[in-house]
Amino acid sequence: MKNRYNLPLLLMLCLMAFACKKNITSDSAAINNLFTDTVPAIKLNEPQLLSFSNGNNASIVKWRVFPNSNYSISTAGIYASLLFRKAGVYSVSANLNNTQATYIITVSDSFYSDLDSGFSLRASKIVNVLPNEAVGFTVNNSPNSSGFVWTTTGNISSANTASNPAFFGFGSGSTGTVTLMVGNQTRSRTIWLANPLVNNPSIDTVPFIFFDKLIITPSVQKDGTGNKFLIITANTGYNYQGSTDSILNILETTGQEFTVNYGGVVMASVPSANAKPASCSNIIKNMSVGAHAFRINFGDDTYTGTVTLSASGTYTFNWANNNEVSIYPLVVQ
Repeated sequence: MKNRYNLPLLLMLCLMAFACKKNITSDSAAINNLFTDTVPAIKLNEPQLLSFSNGNNASIVKWRVFPNSNYSISTAGIYASLLFRKAGVYSVSANLNNTQATYIITVSDSFYSDLDSGFSLRASKIVNVLPNEAVGFTVNNSPNSSGFVWTTTGNISSANTASNPAFFGFGSGSTGTVTLMVGNQTRSRTIWLANPLVNNPSIDTVPFIFFDKLIITPSVQKDGTGNKFLIITANTGYNYQGSTDSILNILETTGQEFTVNYGGVVMASVPSANAKPASCSNIIKNMSVGAHAFRINFGDDTYTGTVTLSASGTYTFNWANNNEVSIYPLVVQ
């Protein structure tokens, strides 16, 4: 089971008495370590989520890890998503306005396995991929051990499909998509490329916060001639750093099969007090009457269902809502 350790800490006046029990000097630059907590042991590459807040979410939380190696960290708002690649004991501190919390994390030497229950394709990296960087695409629970058919969209610069994972690189562009067909089943994964020549200090691009959820709200609109089309609006479960943060997204239409890819979040680089969930919308036009495959790629996971358009213009989703991706309402017209 995935492991999360959420600790939003609201340092209200009721905590002041507790804080005064700590060894605090009169030096205004001294750091008040509010507490040191031991996190339940995790495995190598097991997702770990921490959070820290003093009630002012417009401030930037500074995270430090010791030893300062063999880990990756992605921060957004009050949250830090961490993965550890080497066994050992790590000290993770979150500092905000000279107030600090410390977490002690023990990482065992066994590997975490987030087992897929079905056929899946997973990428080793989804956002901030550098031009020509080799990204591994791992196939899990394939319905056949052979007969893989790989296709790509984008400016492909390298490809090696001789092993599992297969590796692809993209030379330029904003996105690249790798699609695998095995028999009559298809899985795809879209990656978003970074442009090293473009530097916008007002925004950051980050993966989804670990254990985030995607809330899908379908709706129907009409064009000027009265023709209906389907709107797919997505919102994250967590707040990121701004009021207009957006979800990286791209809609794929193959015949009458529809896949919406959600890769991460483009967020404000400086947190604001009125941060909201990130969002985006996609428009599906020219859907024919009948039932169609409908897939959502959320981060590195694929969720499948169907959407049916009736002759009267009603869209009905056949979707098993889960803890990661929900669709509501299931019928719109």
